[in-house]
Amino acid sequence: MILNPFVVPPIIFGLVAHSNGMEGQALGQIIGIATFLYFIIPVVYLVVLLRLKAIDSLEARDKSKRQAPMYWGAFWVIIAIPIMIWFSNGSPFVFGLIGGVLALNAVLLAVINRQLKISIHVAGVSGLFSILLALLLTHRIASDLLGTSFFAITLIAISLVAWARVHSNAHHLKEVFLGALFGLFVPIAEIYLVSLIWGH
Repeated sequence: MILNPFVVPPIIFGLVAHSNGMEGQALGQIIGIATFLYFIIPVVYLVVLLRLKAIDSLEARDKSKRQAPMYWGAFWVIIAIPIMIWFSNGSPFVFGLIGGVLALNAVLLAVINRQLKISIHVAGVSGLFSILLALLLTHRIASDLLGTSFFAITLIAISLVAWARVHSNAHHLKEVFLGALFGLFVPIAEIYLVSLIWGH
């Protein structure tokens, strides 16, 4: 699926870098690093697990087999934080904030999915919407970066991903609904809380 949770961080970091004035090679470098850390490495890891028959598909739908990949993924997202800060080109706080939100939510989703299966795909795409909205509302990205059309497209994407997850029998309606609730509200609450505490 094109709208996979792994594509969300490169999009967010790319848009935020662009908002902070990065262009050309510097912008391409940020997108490339984020793609390598958040997309390529996790996908390679899942492919290896699939070849070893440790999981039954790249989505690891079997609850008993998805815990190890989820916790490893959460660990890797934590490792990625200082790397993204290092390449932030003058925006370490915002890049650290985004990395921290992604890492914390990866851990939370791994813990939640031990007891309650919710859609990580829907949570991820919903998180794209809410993280960017929260950064916009807390003045961490330029107000002219994202127009209403971007948010409208993102909301349509959330609906399409939710429909696809139910239609493919990967999730029940309740699981995609919970994923959407998590993705839409948890990142906003986290970023707002950080803004209240640090406020810069």
